[in-house]
Amino acid sequence: MSSFTDPCANSTQKCDLPGNEVTPGGESERFSYFSPATKNIPTKTISVEEFIREIQGERWKQHVAEYRSRLEAAGGDSKLIGEAKKWRFHNLAHISGHACIADKSTSATPEQRNAQFTGIAQGDYDNVSPERLEGIRAKAEAEPCVRFWHRSPSGNGIKIGLRVPIAANEGEFSRIGLMAKLYLQRVFGADGLDDKIITEPWRLWCLSHDPDAGMKQAIEIPPISCDGHRHAEVMASVGRLVTAGVLTDEGILDQIKRGYPDKGEDEINEIIRFCREKHGKPEPKSAADNNKSLLDKLDERRADFNHPPEKPEILFRIGDKVIGTPGNLVVISGPAKVAKSALISAMISTTIKHSPGDKKMTFGIKAANEGGRSVIHFDTEQSRFDHFALVSLAAHRAGFQKTPELLRSYCVTDIDTNSRREMLRLELERSAESGVYAIFLDGVADFVNDVNDTLESMSFVQQLHSWAIRYSCVIVCVLHENPGSDSGKTRGHLGSQLERKAETNLRLQKDANGVTTIWSDKARHCSFSKPEGVLISYDAEQGLHLLVGSVKEAKASVKREELEILASSVFEGQPENLTWTQVRDRVRVVKGISESGARKKLEAMVEAGVIEKNVVGGYELSSFTPDAP
Repeated sequence: MSSFTDPCANSTQKCDLPGNEVTPGGESERFSYFSPATKNIPTKTISVEEFIREIQGERWKQHVAEYRSRLEAAGGDSKLIGEAKKWRFHNLAHISGHACIADKSTSATPEQRNAQFTGIAQGDYDNVSPERLEGIRAKAEAEPCVRFWHRSPSGNGIKIGLRVPIAANEGEFSRIGLMAKLYLQRVFGADGLDDKIITEPWRLWCLSHDPDAGMKQAIEIPPISCDGHRHAEVMASVGRLVTAGVLTDEGILDQIKRGYPDKGEDEINEIIRFCREKHGKPEPKSAADNNKSLLDKLDERRADFNHPPEKPEILFRIGDKVIGTPGNLVVISGPAKVAKSALISAMISTTIKHSPGDKKMTFGIKAANEGGRSVIHFDTEQSRFDHFALVSLAAHRAGFQKTPELLRSYCVTDIDTNSRREMLRLELERSAESGVYAIFLDGVADFVNDVNDTLESMSFVQQLHSWAIRYSCVIVCVLHENPGSDSGKTRGHLGSQLERKAETNLRLQKDANGVTTIWSDKARHCSFSKPEGVLISYDAEQGLHLLVGSVKEAKASVKREELEILASSVFEGQPENLTWTQVRDRVRVVKGISESGARKKLEAMVEAGVIEKNVVGGYELSSFTPDAP
């Protein structure tokens, strides 16, 4: 590998550290610039424009190419990767972009550091696919709060510079950085985001080479509180964006949802009205009016024994077990590749067929969508081909040659998280006229940016419950279990919240023979433990999963088979007609057990019909063969 000289070695520009005369933001933003291998004292300061021009230009092209070559040669070797990063530190310049500083050493006093926060927070997306990288880049160009973007030195990531409020001190920046992290998660998604760098005030950024790097003027991100979203702050922030003329009506709604996802429809509409007025806050309701409105809503929900609610319609059963009723959530969970999608296809098939389907095809699941209400299915995990195969299979299980109009199934694997949620909302509104029977979210975790974000998870589950109630339907959510979990723990806070709120939690587990058990030990209207579960298995001849019975039936079948083998051994080489005592004694010899044990085995063989009493009072092998379950 070649070595390079420092491009800054002949630089004669003096250090131009900012004083009070530098106001971060707009054209006056300044970053501290550190030449390669510089430890604590910056070489100079540069503006955002100079920073991006260096990345677009040729200055660091060879150095970045060398670094990427070293990473590629390292493969997955952590030692070689570490050596490549060490080489990068000694051969590429760095900047301190969150704050312009005179000394970055940890021992520096505040006076020595002389920090001037820049109003910029940078987020790093690392190890992302080329398709996702280009998607982030395209979205960055359109986002009003993005100041700049460029490809990372490694080549497999992208860095996003956000306009944020200017911090007064290190503690305040940490809070602003966390707010910026939440903004990035909600706009660009959490996949690949380094959630630590953005909150570190003295973090250095390594220069890169990217001819397609970009920059533009930007506005501050809306305030996002980690402790609960503040109504007045969001209203004021979005109002400023509208006044500045940077948001359309659709953009207003999008901005509100990002900054304030836990508010209801009435509050969001109030914010929109305010934003369209383009001036101060609307006159708030009086405390008395507000209290009356809340009490009216509360009275509508009071238990009234003179007017009891109607008994809910049963939307889904497994056998005689009620698993789904209107206004509720059903969770399907299990490890990867345990036939969750097969269960979804079977459930869908029961909703698109007027008459009961083949029990083997539908796994014993029953539905009653006689009114032809819409069935909505969003697939977030499979390719377009595999999604189509699942839907075709559901139609085949129901006896259709093609999917009926009432089934509205969509592959949204390549759609970003926020758009998925908005598409779901719009589809519900569009389907409301015909009524909604059920919603299937095959990959519910893909509807949130971070399954471990308590606020986002609780807000989304609340939204799902609200939709289930509003449209009088059941929402079926498919969720992966944590790898290696014996307890069935599903992913993150989202999984925990769904488990608490679900009417029924269905679990799936596959054994070594490829047989999957479906059961529920956490349900509101039923409970069938694993020993009472339903068994399904893949039938290679038909090319799909089929019901093979229940755990109870399977155990009975195994027990009968054992008794049949015992009976054959007892009568082998013996007269066809044996007395009760002779049979008992033969069982003792064959099994090597006590007299009382042999008596119990004999009684079990008679009860199972494996042996029978003949007309002369003796016992013989039964000629009766029971039907298979």
